[in-house]
Amino acid sequence: MNIKDYCVEIFNLLISVREDSWSKEFASIINGFEDFEKSTLLHRIGKIYAGMGSFSDLVLYKDGALCFEENEKLDELRKRLFEELKRNR
Repeated sequence: MNIKDYCVEIFNLLISVREDSWSKEFASIINGFEDFEKSTLLHRIGKIYAGMGSFSDLVLYKDGALCFEENEKLDELRKRLFEELKRNR
């Protein structure tokens, strides 16, 4: 999979648990594949991993319940996206 594929997978996962804030961020990133230069987009994606309250800290809940399977999938996708970012820089 490529960077955009990972972003789409993450977006779909976020939508499935109704994670509005981060799903909007990923929708914007996905749309950015047509609007921005590659280096600008890679920098933007990389920034979501930094700082408190970042994408790295995200834990998914739905209706107040922890989403075990979805969090495992998110962890794997998040890790693979980051690895793909490193390969493309």
